Amino acid sequence: MRIRITTIGLAAAVAAGCSGGHGTAPGPSRAGSSHDFAVQVQITPRDHADRFSPAPPLTILVDTATGAFRISGGPPRMHFRGLTVSDGREATQVSGLQTHPVVSVYRGSQRFVADRAGGTPLRVVEAFLAGTRQPRGVRVRVLAKGPPARLIAATATERLRITIRRTGPIPADAFRPARGTVAQVAAELRAGVNPDSSVSAYWLGPDWKGTATGSGGWYTLGYPHVDVGLTGASGVTGRRSLTLADGTHATLQVVRVRPNGVVSVSSATTSGSVSSFHGYVYMSTDPPGTPVAFVFLPHATVTLSGAAVTPRSALAIAQSLRPL
Repeated sequence: MRIRITTIGLAAAVAAGCSGGHGTAPGPSRAGSSHDFAVQVQITPRDHADRFSPAPPLTILVDTATGAFRISGGPPRMHFRGLTVSDGREATQVSGLQTHPVVSVYRGSQRFVADRAGGTPLRVVEAFLAGTRQPRGVRVRVLAKGPPARLIAATATERLRITIRRTGPIPADAFRPARGTVAQVAAELRAGVNPDSSVSAYWLGPDWKGTATGSGGWYTLGYPHVDVGLTGASGVTGRRSLTLADGTHATLQVVRVRPNGVVSVSSATTSGSVSSFHGYVYMSTDPPGTPVAFVFLPHATVTLSGAAVTPRSALAIAQSLRPL
């Protein structure tokens, strides 16, 4: 999963993670005898390991038969609640003060809900239990197959120490999504459906057979080997001019993921005696050096990422973009 943060007073948006992964890992011994698991995840920032005391671990409950999960824990804050719950079809994330909770909703397929709401820790655990490929940009070392199973997972920015135990039947109430005032909804959509008429979303056409997710102000399409993300205008100007398939003039800039996981691009403009700086930054779990392309339109910013995006291919992919 990526967290995109636009600077200079621009709004934040959450975008989808890339598909793919690195290697497979067998599940814990006798995993088939139970489909309920209790997991603890200790997360440490890789570049600040010696300067911060460890935060309380995340606790994850997983029902592999239904895809349901529950994630709680993290840094303690007075009267602050952080909880993600899914019944396998819908997930809710509750954050903020207990007196004024903020609820985000994720709706779609089991895979979509887990990827968007569960984040890297859940994706690593589910891949290990299923014996499938780990998420792209994550390296996993199995210390013990268990029980309990013990793993070390590393991304460009974090180190995760994971312990997985089989547990008795988990009550169904533990996987009941929260109810309350909904602040935002991210829904899995058929490619080509614009989730928000206030933003003119762009895509690569129906032949790519992608799927989409979106909520007010942002939109992401996941194609094989290419992710197309769109947010509002950033004010940044790329280094190369181009014209999209519909005739829209845009600029392009290709950057690489830094060793600390940061992806950033910026530009400065001067009008008379006034200079303005605009930047766009997000954190990525992709390996350092992975190319990411930015397409800057007058009304929006499009990001192109995935295995198919290279400094050479980015221009051709960008020129294929067209409005929904």
